[in-house]
Amino acid sequence: MLCRFFKLSVLALILFAPSSWSDEPKKSEAPKKEAPVAATSGPAVLIRVQSINDLLKTADYVRTLAPEEAGEQIKQGIDAIKAFIDDKKGLEGIDVTKPIGAYITFKEDFGETPPIVILIPVADKDTVLKALEERLGLKVEKEKDGVFKTQADQIPFPIYFRFANDYAYVTINDSANIDAKSLPKPADILVGKPEHIISASVRIDRLPEALKKMAIAAVENKLAEAKEAPLPNAPKSLIEFKDKAIDELVMNLKNILEGGEEASLLLNVDPKKDEVAIELEMKGTKSSQLAKDIKSIRDNKSVVGGALAFPDTALSLNVSVSLAASLKKMLPKVVDDALEEAKKQGLIPGDIFDKAEPLIKALLPTVKAGNLDLGIAMIGPDKSDKFTLLAGVKVVDGKKIEEAVELFREVDAENPADAAAYAFDAWARTKWATEATWPVSAWLKDPAKHFTRAKEPS
Repeated sequence: MLCRFFKLSVLALILFAPSSWSDEPKKSEAPKKEAPVAATSGPAVLIRVQSINDLLKTADYVRTLAPEEAGEQIKQGIDAIKAFIDDKKGLEGIDVTKPIGAYITFKEDFGETPPIVILIPVADKDTVLKALEERLGLKVEKEKDGVFKTQADQIPFPIYFRFANDYAYVTINDSANIDAKSLPKPADILVGKPEHIISASVRIDRLPEALKKMAIAAVENKLAEAKEAPLPNAPKSLIEFKDKAIDELVMNLKNILEGGEEASLLLNVDPKKDEVAIELEMKGTKSSQLAKDIKSIRDNKSVVGGALAFPDTALSLNVSVSLAASLKKMLPKVVDDALEEAKKQGLIPGDIFDKAEPLIKALLPTVKAGNLDLGIAMIGPDKSDKFTLLAGVKVVDGKKIEEAVELFREVDAENPADAAAYAFDAWARTKWATEATWPVSAWLKDPAKHFTRAKEPS
């Protein structure tokens, strides 16, 4: 079996990540407000899809990963498509060697229907027109300035298209979307590499200001409702933390819309490297606060991600995020108050809390730090065609946590399974577990027996 390398690489700017590594402004300094970046001309949304030939190659690679029966069905589909491809005229006039794409160019007075334009590579336009009429049964009318019009029963809008730059520019509802004077060149839209199955990007700096304001207003309204939502029995510190977190979220959204340049998503399949990857990336405009925050995130490398980086990794996932500085200051009191409230409400039985208290105390510094750095890696296959799953999380004062965990082993030093069963049983008796819609006791009557059986060879 070949090693299938699947790499998931995500630069996540979620919740409070943009301000995660920045310090609070000094009291003597007023926060600087960034001037909105003026929108530049050009498409704001760009999508690129592999050429038909490359899609067939990707499908053939996926076939090798699928079960035998499914792989055979994929092969039959690939062969059926290839049978319709002509060396000169392509697939019904469509060029199978060039990528497919789409774009949206917004105007300040944008309407309800997005002005989307689809780019289809053309090998022979006469064959394309013939296929539309004979294969699809569409009536095609030629209008002025080289624009063609047709109407499909399934679409309530007229379809317009024109041929230019070896592509068909296709849009709906408004032929002005494909005006010959404003057509972008395919090379400016279809950026990316052949191994990218699909790449999509949003040029934030090209979005209309009115659209940005609408997005911010919609989010603010929803988050205002979240602020008003009650938290029964919640301590005051938790309510204040929630409100502050919502404010941070709105501020970060504004930073992204005002200082963002581009957000992109890539799905990459490279059979030569035996690699599949998903990449999400954000770029800030030059000198913007967002660009500085992103650089800070890049400079602060993940400890766990580095520790789990192996040359024979088959699957890896790493998440590294942090709360804003203002929230980090509030978090310790929130954690202490929440723990005290849980004890008062009896969410954790007293005897269990007493036994687990050393472990809880050991974990509190990690929770109060306000940082999350965790990862999972699947290594292999080895000579026996088996994989090894590793997981890691960055903690504060790991030695104390290790000492606290050792207390569970005192149940039976010769049988570690009993220690695991004790820990599980302690959790199963908490209020969260017993009042769940699927009580733990209903499906696991004997934790010790369960964990012991898990140790036995299958």
